[in-house]
Amino acid sequence: MSAQRRVGEGGSEARRALRRRQLRARRLGVGALAVVTVVALGSLRVAHEAVPASSVRTTVARRVVVPGRSTGLSWPTEGEAALADWDGKPIGVSGPATPVPIASVTKVMTAYLTLREHPLAVGQDGPSFVISESEAAHLAARIAAGESLVDVYAGESFDEMQALQALLIPSADNMAAALARFDAGSRSAFVAEMNAEAARLGMTRTHFVDPSGLDPGSVSDATDLVRLAAVAMRQPVLARIVDESSAVLPGVGTVTNYNTLVGTDGFVGIKTGSTPEAGGCLLFAVVRRVDGQRVRLLGVVLGQQGTSILSAAVDAARKLVDSWYSKLAERVLLPAGTPVLSLRRAGATTRVVTTEPLRVLAAAGSAIPLRLQLGRTDLRGARPGSVVRGRLVAETASGSVSVPIRGTAPPSPSLGWRLGHLFG
Repeated sequence: MSAQRRVGEGGSEARRALRRRQLRARRLGVGALAVVTVVALGSLRVAHEAVPASSVRTTVARRVVVPGRSTGLSWPTEGEAALADWDGKPIGVSGPATPVPIASVTKVMTAYLTLREHPLAVGQDGPSFVISESEAAHLAARIAAGESLVDVYAGESFDEMQALQALLIPSADNMAAALARFDAGSRSAFVAEMNAEAARLGMTRTHFVDPSGLDPGSVSDATDLVRLAAVAMRQPVLARIVDESSAVLPGVGTVTNYNTLVGTDGFVGIKTGSTPEAGGCLLFAVVRRVDGQRVRLLGVVLGQQGTSILSAAVDAARKLVDSWYSKLAERVLLPAGTPVLSLRRAGATTRVVTTEPLRVLAAAGSAIPLRLQLGRTDLRGARPGSVVRGRLVAETASGSVSVPIRGTAPPSPSLGWRLGHLFG
């Protein structure tokens, strides 16, 4: 083989190797371009996708215990008792919580039902009704039986307001019967209404057999009665009557309230009751000022015994009320900066915190319910980085108190996070 031919063959081999290298380079270039294109297109896609929703987690407890050592209240050593806030939510209860005779405390339902069926505004007297011959004829026998009564005669006229005053202030049993007839036409029809209303109010341990409570078959328990007290005291006319120490009634003269606590130490009602079967009973409402705040309280004591059962009930109520108010003080429940919400989106977490200390007027050791108030804020769909505002509300026996809460929604997802979630 000639030297020229060998040179020609070597040149062809070199050209083939060069073409192979060029082909590999082109293939690598196309592959790299494809990867870059995929990444670029993917980045463009995720960059324009909707921001994912935030997850929201509440980090504050639903109930927080007030710091300090809890000390007991001066509950009666016998019978039943209960305390509640002005809305009827229980604060505490003592005793067996079983239905017991409640004597003239029954008349609170009689008055409440009468006003519900025949509403009065403060200053109005309402319709009148006439005492029947049978109602007047039974007066002497009822006096002999030791009932609480007002002197009435056949044909005497009372308006609704006067009748309610006679019912609630001197606790007139005969006026309870007259109001039952005035409202429902008969005692039996009125008693049926009383029991229907008790059921509607959720008074599951209550049953009435008469409108006055003289019959020991009219029974309830302490928890049911503070529920009744709450709705009764929302009736402005009823609330005003039970806060009167006395009243002047036509043909009767001045009558005084059996509840001797009214007008003293913040007591503003509600109703006494006493029979041999029921013992001494008192359903009460109190309004006092503590650390400059107006604090309202409802309660009841039942089945109190002693030389004077009514005095025993009054004394038991006063001791219980004084012990409760004496334990109230303003305390910091949660400091400023307490986290209440955690917001998380695309790997980023932000917090919503209280901006002020949450102070409550409460007794040490009491459990305070908390709730968040955010208005129409949609935390899951909040704009990235936007300010989140609301309030943290504490429900205490003295009322609701709240502090502002503030934070920011999580930021938009980073490009790194988006690329990491490119394929789902």
